[in-house]
Amino acid sequence: MEYMKQITILILLLPLIFTNCNNEQPPSDNTIEIEDVLPKITFSPVEDSLWNSQPIYLENIDIQGIDSLLKSNNGSKWRLINFWATWCPPCVIEYPELIKIHRYYDEVELISINADWLHERDKVLAFLEKNHSAIPNYMYGRKNTDLLTQLLDDNWDGGLPYSLLIDSTGTVIKRHQGIIDPVEWRLLLQ
Repeated sequence: MEYMKQITILILLLPLIFTNCNNEQPPSDNTIEIEDVLPKITFSPVEDSLWNSQPIYLENIDIQGIDSLLKSNNGSKWRLINFWATWCPPCVIEYPELIKIHRYYDEVELISINADWLHERDKVLAFLEKNHSAIPNYMYGRKNTDLLTQLLDDNWDGGLPYSLLIDSTGTVIKRHQGIIDPVEWRLLLQ
């Protein structure tokens, strides 16, 4: 008798099971791919060759120089200022994407400020050359970032990488500690 109840319940539930399975919605045709919103960043061999042939410079900078960089925007470009170090794995991972963003967006000036010790200059320059960093590159030369936090952002704990996006009027649009989300930042630049 118990067996018959189970079979009866199963027979009554079968149409419901098949109805739910058959009522699945097909995938939406409204799916948006990132390439629909943002073009893929690619460069021709000629563009790469020209970019890669540019000289790489590395200048020392102090806290007053950084303060001047923050305040002295000529008003024509946005600035993406990135604080990084060769001993920082997230910085090393992020850096090539920053170079791509700079190359793709003519209206964005990327400024690189390195935080390695000054005696590691050759190591920093080798990294910049490997990444074809033909941009304004500076070496702050201090692992202690207390002065930088006071200048840039009281909420910044000094961790690297740290990036600032400053519009052409000198207004800070975004502050970010950690690896940037390139899609989010590219959307800001659209």
